[in-house]
Amino acid sequence: MSSVSIIERRILEAVRDAGKKGLLQRELWKILGIDSRNGARIVRRLEQQGYLTREAVMYKGRKTYIIRITKKVLTPITVDFILKSIPCFTCEYLERCGEGAEINPIKCKKINKWLSEYVRKKEEGN
Repeated sequence: MSSVSIIERRILEAVRDAGKKGLLQRELWKILGIDSRNGARIVRRLEQQGYLTREAVMYKGRKTYIIRITKKVLTPITVDFILKSIPCFTCEYLERCGEGAEINPIKCKKINKWLSEYVRKKEEGN
């Protein structure tokens, strides 16, 4: 997904948790404690991005929407093995590592070892 705000993430989680039956828009506002004006704007944006669908329905004599999650959100993201093997993602120093910092990729033994092995394997054709 692209950059998703906290409230957008909460909306997606609530609708996903509702399952296939979906969630009435008004129920969503109550669950999240947000006003309908801002909520509807965010839901429309998520719908335009392909994360949600809205179906117009009548509820207690008033038009509202049932919101459902799309396959786009439910489809798991697969990460290529090469990315999983990079030591930075599991490094205990990741938050303190960076260019110009005491701990940095240039001086890092783990990443340099990994890069050397990666290049060697590429040259061998593996």
